[in-house]
Formats: sequence, C-alpha cells, structure tokens
Amino acid sequence: MSARILFLLFLTALVSFGAHAEETRIEGNWVFKAWTGDNCNFTGVATLGRDQTDSTNYTCELTARQTCSTREWIVRQSCTAKRSGNRLTITSRIVEFLSEPSDSYLPDDFLLTIDTPKRMFGALHSRSEEHTS
Repeated sequence: MSARILFLLFLTALVSFGAHAEETRIEGNWVFKAWTGDNCNFTGVATLGRDQTDSTNYTCELTARQTCSTREWIVRQSCTAKRSGNRLTITSRIVEFLSEPSDSYLPDDFLLTIDTPKRMFGALHSRSEEHTS
C-alpha cells in the first residue's frame, strides 16, 4: 500500500462496553472498512484493550485485508493507541503477512474521532516504518 491518506469508517463488531459520564469506553472488538478510491477494498478487524499503566493508552492488534484487482494482502499488525479526548491515534507495526509478503505494504496507522461507543470515524494513513521511533 503506498503512502497516502484514506478515508475510514470504524464500526463495532460486537456490543461494546457501556459508557460512563467522563468518557466513552472503546475497549473491545471492532471491524473497519475504508474507501480507498483506487478500486481496492480495505477491511479488517481490531481489538483494543486499555493499558493498565496509563488510562489514555491502549494496546491493540489488527488484521487488515486489502483486495485489489490483481493482488490481495492480509496483514497482522500490533499497535498502540493514544487517546486525547474524543481523538484516537493508532500506530501500527507489521507482525506478519498472512498472504504473500510484500515490501510495498506499509503499516496501517489511523487518526480517528470517537463518535459513540459503537462508532469511530477518521482516516487511515500508511507510512514508512523507517520514519517511526
């Protein structure tokens, strides 16, 4: 996947945890879909869990599937998420390809807005791993 911004809609796959007055709880299992504009389908699943040492951080794992006319990538990634109010920034690292490996597939990072306990929306941003710390 080349470096670019993609619009993304995150939807919950299972009933998420209840919300309380201070903030919407987002731990749990999620499914996602992006509209890439290049005749490819981009979907996947993610699991978010709250970091026990910092309430604004989450641990996560995701599996993304990108299907284009001549190629398909299925990629398992580990990730961390940082929350600031209703914003969530997810930074991913490729763990393994569940399909044929590719040097051109980049980790899938997300910039999301938390709408409800069952919906987040925002953008998918793929970036080169050598630019991360």
